[in-house]
Parts: sequence; C-alpha cells; structure tokens
Amino acid sequence: VGFRDSLDEELDSRIELKNLGIMRGLTDIGIPRGFADYSTRKVLTMELVKGAPLSSAEKEIQSLSDEQRGDLNRVLVTSVMQQVLVHGVFHADLHGGNIMLTPDHRLVLLDFGSVGRVDRPSRKAMMGLLVALDLQDGAAAVAALRRLLIEPANLNTRDLELRIGSLIMRVDSLSTDELFDELFRVLVRAGFQIPGGIAAAFRCLGALEGTLKLLA
Repeated sequence: VGFRDSLDEELDSRIELKNLGIMRGLTDIGIPRGFADYSTRKVLTMELVKGAPLSSAEKEIQSLSDEQRGDLNRVLVTSVMQQVLVHGVFHADLHGGNIMLTPDHRLVLLDFGSVGRVDRPSRKAMMGLLVALDLQDGAAAVAALRRLLIEPANLNTRDLELRIGSLIMRVDSLSTDELFDELFRVLVRAGFQIPGGIAAAFRCLGALEGTLKLLA
C-alpha cells in the first residue's frame, strides 16, 4: 500500500507543483517556481534552470576553488538538516542528478515528486539518535530508536543495546549509507517496524553523503 501511494504521488504533477510551493518557503537553497496555470496532472511547468546536475558536472566542479566547494557543501548540509530536523518536510530523493549547479555557482534542487514528512516528536528522537551515534552511546541510541520506531512487544533491550553499540563503535569506518543500512538490518531482525517517513528521512541523509562527495 505504501509503495502504491508513493508511486501515485510521484506520478501526479499537481502534487509536485504543490510540493514546490511548500519547499520554496522552507529553505534558502534554490528551488524552481512552478506555474499552476500551465500545469496539469500529467504536465508540470516550472521556470527554466540553467546549469548541470552534480552527477554530470565534474568539469564545472573542478573549476571551483576548494573554498567555493566547501561553501556549497555547507549550504547543502544546512538546507537538508533544516528540512529534516527543523521543518519536518524534506526532499526525499536527494541524489546528484536532482541537484543542479548553475553557472553562477548556486545549487538548485529539482524533482519534488517525492517529499517526506516527519512529525515533531520524531524529529526530536532523530536528533537524539544522531547525537548518540556521534558520541558512540549505544544505550542512548536505543532509547532514541524506541521513541522513533514501532517496537516489538518482546523486545530484548539489553541485546539490542549490545548490537547497536557494536555497530556504532565502527561508525568512523562506515559511510552514512552503510551505517543506516546496517542499522536497519539490526532493527528489522529485532522486530521493529519502521514508518515510511522515518525510512525516507534516513534515505535522504544517506544519499546526502554521496552527493557531498561529488562536490568535495
């Protein structure tokens, strides 16, 4: 059901038009303006963005200074963290093909067919989880996950703390994508259910690292 609803949403250009309007009010990063009078369910009309997607902009990126690339990364990280952890509405498909680098060295996000949403209690739990991962605190990570996810009735908390603790002790040797992938494997084996919005948020953060590496 979740996959069907997500697919229906991504194929309805009216929803993407609405998402464009919502996201333009939540971030300082570039987002094209949509034109409702010239859009339908099957057609989305928006302003032209000149530039190249990061996934194929190697030449343009190499022409930038280290300082310029670092500034773009900071802008992107700040925007994504604000979307996910502050506003709770975020671009859920943030690969390099959906981020344009313009000739004047700005970033513009494209393709808002898939937008994730996370409520305030879940955002607070996500913040707690990220802090726990950074501190390599397994008990704090499990506490945050129990607030964030739907836990099984027969949860073995101590066993989960040991498994999570073992995982996050390797956090420095894992990419963000690898970390979240292994974390989800542990959680699914433990019997947790992961709400769609939460899964989308972690996919967003996981994809962000790969996108940042395109710039630096």
